[in-house]
Amino acid sequence: YDDDLEEIDYDPERVSVTAGLAYSWKKVSATFAMNNLNVLNDNDGDPDEEFTKYGTLTVAWKLD
Repeated sequence: YDDDLEEIDYDPERVSVTAGLAYSWKKVSATFAMNNLNVLNDNDGDPDEEFTKYGTLTVAWKLD
């Protein structure tokens, strides 16, 4: 145990929402999703707030 480590302020009360779309055509499929990991707690000025909202894009194709 290292006493020099900083303590992390952890908020266990988080609600997340994910919404997305998926499309496939022949051998190709694409999926897009938007994620918001902090729906209930809008902490203005929180430096980590920018990391709670993000999107994902996945493209896949079938190999023969």
